[in-house]
Parts: sequence; C-alpha cells; structure tokens
Amino acid sequence: MRIIHRLITASCGIHSADQASIVAVPIVASALFDASPEAIGVLVAAQSIAHLLGSIPFGLIVDKLPLKSAALLATIISFLAFCGVAVGVIYGSLLMFGITILVSSFGIVLYSLVVLSIVPIISKTDQLSETNARLEIPRSLAAFVIPLTIGVVAVQDASAVIFGLAAISALIAVMAIVQLPELPAFTRPKGSSFQLILEAGQYIFKHDLL
Repeated sequence: MRIIHRLITASCGIHSADQASIVAVPIVASALFDASPEAIGVLVAAQSIAHLLGSIPFGLIVDKLPLKSAALLATIISFLAFCGVAVGVIYGSLLMFGITILVSSFGIVLYSLVVLSIVPIISKTDQLSETNARLEIPRSLAAFVIPLTIGVVAVQDASAVIFGLAAISALIAVMAIVQLPELPAFTRPKGSSFQLILEAGQYIFKHDLL
C-alpha cells in the first residue's frame, strides 16, 4: 500500500473520531451530565482552544521529531484520550470527560500539522494540490456523515458507545501510521525555536495575502 493510501486511512479514522467528538460533546454534556449552558460552552471551547494553544509548540515538535514518530504520537494521544472520554461517560465524571476531550483535541491538532509536513515530501510540486485534496476528502466526508449519524443515535444510553467508536476510529489511525515507512527528513531551518517563531510571525505580518 502506498504512503498516501495509509495516510488516507489514518485521516479517515482520526477525522471520524474528531467529528464524533465535536458533535457529541454538547449533546452528551446536556443529556448525560445535565450540564449548564456555561459548562457546555467551556467544553466546546476546549476543543477549539487546542488549536490556539497547540499550533506553535506542536509545530516545533514536528520540526524536531521524525515525521512518522510525530504522527504516531498524535494518533496514540487521540486514541488514549477518546478511551478516557468513554470511561468518563461510563463513570459519570464531567471533569474527566472535559479533560480527555481537550487532550484528544491536542492529538488532532498535532496530527494535522504532521500531515501538512508530510505532503511536500511524498508529492512532487505539481501534485501537491491533488495530494492535499485526497487527504482532505476524509475530513469532508466525516464532517457530513458523522453529524447525521450522531443525531440519530446520540441518546443517553449510547453516549459511551459513541466515544468507544471514536476510540476505535483513532486506533485505526494508529494502525495505519504504524505501517508507514520511515519518511525522509526535510531540511530544517537553522536557529533557535524562539528565533524561528519570530521570523514566522514577521513573515505573516508582512505578507500581503496574509
């Protein structure tokens, strides 16, 4: 199986788990935990804040680690976190539910950054758009299919099952990443992490399109 096919399989698993979490969290928080609107807002925000808090440090991790190792770390984090979410649901712990939802989101953020770094390595310059599109299809399909499915089955008794299936989806991603070959390293810019962050910020600030 080609690298792109393994990445597509991993993306199907990880994005299905992610979409299940995004859709089910407010429903389960309300139906199972009888959470207040404020608590539901915090839980939903926790999924988004992972992108804000994780993007820069995870970008540095991707620069330092071998890409396969970084992808494996991301999928394992998500798998273990979704297992924790299911346990939190089973034992009725809103605190555990919230913390593990946040951790799972960090795993998703790291995975997305790793994939962005892998694409230029496995694709020729004139094939980048095609490769990106093929890897984006799993996310788009999950964003369409999963909410419809969750809307039908997301009742109190099915809450643990939903997040158990999310954990299984993340495990599929882990298994797909394990089968990746060691990926060639790309040329990493020289300089300290702080200097690289400053240079990236200056580039974004000065670029006309950004």
